Amino acid sequence: STSNHKGAFLICSVEACNKQAKSRGYCGGHYAWTKNHNWQQPTHLLQVKSNPLNPANWTKENLAWLGGILEGEGCWGYTKSSYDTHIVLGMTDLDVVERAHKIVGGGCRYCYTRSPYQTMHFFKLTSKAAVYALTVAIWPWLGTRRRDNAIKTLKLAGVLS
Repeated sequence: STSNHKGAFLICSVEACNKQAKSRGYCGGHYAWTKNHNWQQPTHLLQVKSNPLNPANWTKENLAWLGGILEGEGCWGYTKSSYDTHIVLGMTDLDVVERAHKIVGGGCRYCYTRSPYQTMHFFKLTSKAAVYALTVAIWPWLGTRRRDNAIKTLKLAGVLS
């Protein structure tokens, strides 16, 4: 089913895609792509779109908090086959993921549950410009390993040389 408990239809979990989800949280094209790439499919997926980045929420305190959360639970990545540059935060604590999403102001939130495990909640930022802007903003609060990962991701994406 592609409707949530409020009756609104779900959209594809790929941020730039606004098509209605057909199966497992993806539109037909993205579902076929993920299936062909042997991704484990979630049994439940709900996505919430957001407005563009909102630097008004980027206070020093909020950025320090966000940098700490992303240092411990975040991931910078680049997928060459889809040219997807992203920062992902994933954890079972919905309130923390919602707070991160509110601070950043952009990206998307989604969740999935695979029985018998707890529901995992995610926040994903995929725009190259947004990933770069957020990385620069939280740079002072990132450790060496996370900084190296961010630099590698931005170089692969062609943002840094």
